[in-house]
Amino acid sequence: MDQWSIGRTVLLGDAAYCGSPASGQGTSMALVGAYVLAGELAATDGDYRSAFAHYESKMRKYVETNQNLALEIINDFIPKSRTEIFFRNQMIRLLPYLPGNGIILWEDGKTCGTSRQCY
Repeated sequence: MDQWSIGRTVLLGDAAYCGSPASGQGTSMALVGAYVLAGELAATDGDYRSAFAHYESKMRKYVETNQNLALEIINDFIPKSRTEIFFRNQMIRLLPYLPGNGIILWEDGKTCGTSRQCY
């Protein structure tokens, strides 16, 4: 989609940048998008044209990165053998224990507090 807004109407979440179920990022992209859009509306004092443009420029790379995750992980998402199913399941069980659980990372690998505007 070339742009996510026209006039006073803006799209976010699945309406703007529907992620593949294989990426597992649909809800995350929607929540981050809502946060950025709300922050931009507040930062521009309600100037929706400017807020929409800033929202899209800040979100575009993040969305593209998350949409591409599906292409990168699809082979792991659909295991081809019992062994692959076993290892996939073991990795999923480990996810809650990995460092960085619950941190939003942007395309440059930095959190909001170090390189992005926090609203």
